[in-house]
Amino acid sequence: MKDIIQKIQDASHIVVLSSKDSDFDSLGSASAFYTYLLTIHKKVSFFCEDKELENSLSVIPWFEKIRSSFQSSSDLAITFCEKDLEKYNEVVECELINIKGDSLAKSQTIYNFFKDNDMKINNKMALSLYSGLIYSTNCFSNKGVDGTIFATARELLACGINHDECVENIIKNKSLSLIRQKALMLKDMQLFNNATEARFYIDDLMLESSGASLKECKEISKEAFLIKSVKKISLIYKDIEIEKQAR
Repeated sequence: MKDIIQKIQDASHIVVLSSKDSDFDSLGSASAFYTYLLTIHKKVSFFCEDKELENSLSVIPWFEKIRSSFQSSSDLAITFCEKDLEKYNEVVECELINIKGDSLAKSQTIYNFFKDNDMKINNKMALSLYSGLIYSTNCFSNKGVDGTIFATARELLACGINHDECVENIIKNKSLSLIRQKALMLKDMQLFNNATEARFYIDDLMLESSGASLKECKEISKEAFLIKSVKKISLIYKDIEIEKQAR
């Protein structure tokens, strides 16, 4: 941790990276760290390779600052909980730091980083992190949610976060295309291995019919976990498995 802090202090221009398939957790984590870097007066840029971020993500602080082109003048890049850093090789030309942990949510890992290093969490940081917690835990209902996450949520709410507004903006804010796609996917969902595995098959015709994106399909596939027996989910697009999840 001290090594990371030292590299941040020594850097002249830092780029905060969010995952290409960004959601509230990855974007919220990046936003919280972007805010922290501003509070210590660092030159910082906010980068996401995804050129078509969903409008629902605009509730995340600094959304308007996100750029899809990497700042070549930077000398340090920071990302969060990424398993495959090679995907950034083509865009990141400076040193890349991956802040990772074993928490259920990226936002929990970043919260831990802030607390472990005595960094003050302001309202924008808290909103970013709380949004990530709400999304990644499905409003604290997913398996694995424990007292640590509830304690984190309590401290973030104490920073002036409105829980009801977050739920409205994140959990209940769905597009018409997603709702149409959900009906199609759930109708054709198949169960295998004594109903422990759910498979979804999608194609271009289905996507054109609903107007949904592959990212929305990945979100919809999680609905299968509402079936108690389902332990594994597979999302298959054009005969290729593009998403695999386990309970």
